[in-house]
Amino acid sequence: MIETRLRTELADLACQGLARRRSLLQSLCGPQAEVEGRKMLAFASNDYLGLAAQIKAAFAPLAGHPRVRHLRQQGMILAIDVDSSDPAFSRRFYRAALAQEALVRPMGNTVYVMPPYIVSPEEITHLAQAVAGALDAALENGEAAKHWPPPG
Repeated sequence: MIETRLRTELADLACQGLARRRSLLQSLCGPQAEVEGRKMLAFASNDYLGLAAQIKAAFAPLAGHPRVRHLRQQGMILAIDVDSSDPAFSRRFYRAALAQEALVRPMGNTVYVMPPYIVSPEEITHLAQAVAGALDAALENGEAAKHWPPPG
């Protein structure tokens, strides 16, 4: 019978130390996990879902920014559309984000945020604050540039 044969083969594999043994994940979804009492970085499974929720919470205040038109998120990727007619907005935003130690991908008036799966909660908070600061700096500089040089 097939069932008897499979049980025998599995027992043989176990005796050789080759049987698959599932590890018990002893922590909530997130970038760090505890497996069999050892702390590890989680590079597998769907542990990124906990990070996606942290990203959503950290960036939520941007939805109320007067110049943000469409904040959206799919998993770990977040994007915002910015109301700006400045053709140099993306360059200005990119430089402002770099000045705040954040590497962010603006394309035209849309800013994309794509952190790695191993990002920490503190890094998510820093990224959200850097994007908000870069947005204000880019818009402020862009508006000032439209009126430069002053008449006179």
